[in-house]
Amino acid sequence: MTINSSPLARVGAALAEMAAGRTLSDQELRQHAKDCGFLMESAYSRFQRFAEVAAREEALLWLDRRNEALKQLQARGTSLGEDDAAGWFASDAAHTTSRAA
Repeated sequence: MTINSSPLARVGAALAEMAAGRTLSDQELRQHAKDCGFLMESAYSRFQRFAEVAAREEALLWLDRRNEALKQLQARGTSLGEDDAAGWFASDAAHTTSRAA
């Protein structure tokens, strides 16, 4: 995975590698989680500004992918680095609750 590419390009590459059965390294998985978080925030910002329902759904997708990466790191017993996963898992619960609305 190329670190100097865009977050969307890196996420696409990571998803392709995982679909091919390759296990990402801890560093790659951390970067994947950060990229998914960035894409989530961008999509949610579009939802807030323009009330685009599709952007909200996109934000939830990126949140789910980010949380999955964080869960994989946690399962490995790996430090999450500077990220605080608890905040993301809490916001996931809030988003899950709001999905029913």
